[in-house]
Amino acid sequence: MRYIDLNLIVIPDGWLEESDRATKEILQGNAKIDDFCYVWQDLKPALEMIVGKKCWYCEEIQSRSDKEVEHFRPKKGVTGVKPKHSGYTWLAFNYTNYRYSCGYCNKRRKDSGNNNKLGGKGNHFPLIDENRRAYKSGDEAYETPKLLDPCVEADVKLLDFNEDGTPCPVPLANDIDKDRVNVSIDLYHLKHSEIVEQRKALARYLEDLICDADYFFDRVAQGDNTAITKFQEKINTLKTAINIISRFSLFSERYIIGKRHLIWIEFVFK
Repeated sequence: MRYIDLNLIVIPDGWLEESDRATKEILQGNAKIDDFCYVWQDLKPALEMIVGKKCWYCEEIQSRSDKEVEHFRPKKGVTGVKPKHSGYTWLAFNYTNYRYSCGYCNKRRKDSGNNNKLGGKGNHFPLIDENRRAYKSGDEAYETPKLLDPCVEADVKLLDFNEDGTPCPVPLANDIDKDRVNVSIDLYHLKHSEIVEQRKALARYLEDLICDADYFFDRVAQGDNTAITKFQEKINTLKTAINIISRFSLFSERYIIGKRHLIWIEFVFK
């Protein structure tokens, strides 16, 4: 998960007008939400342009599923809520409620590699204080979602990883934030066995790069100027791994910073 600035979305000409029309038709009871599903689909290319075809939640690019326009606040019902909630209908065509997601993070699925553990957001949208649940337009401003939001920078900073590829809260997180991270890990399926194995493989790749870079750094420190180019090549490759458009870039960033006992890591990756 990396921070996504929604201000970077380039809205196509005429899209906002069509969004407004769809919202009015739905709220007036003249149509169903799915009658206007093309509205959010038409915005999908604009969402893709921000960080490429990469899920905003798990940072996977393509191997597990196609990508979808996910509604952060569910549009047609909220699971496990009392009184019954028919969904944030008024936000169904509001682009600030859209998140670019893979099917594993967005939909309820079992992980066959992890005792069929069920994960995926589906229509879940837990709050820290259920008494502040919004049932009409505008009241969502008073909600505090329990789920981490990739479009909230402070939320992204709460997510960390162990070296074995499993996600976890950052060490200094308080109890409320730890709970938010753990709920998000479950509902976004961030511990899916396949994706954990892929992070492990990435960790091995990063470790090899770091070891090579450290070797060439020592050579440079010993006066071997021919090692400077090799050292810089390894640094550039590591920087590519933490680029926001790269697969699992947050994991790469956390892994590299975890090696800050190496002098050059602290200097190059501040």
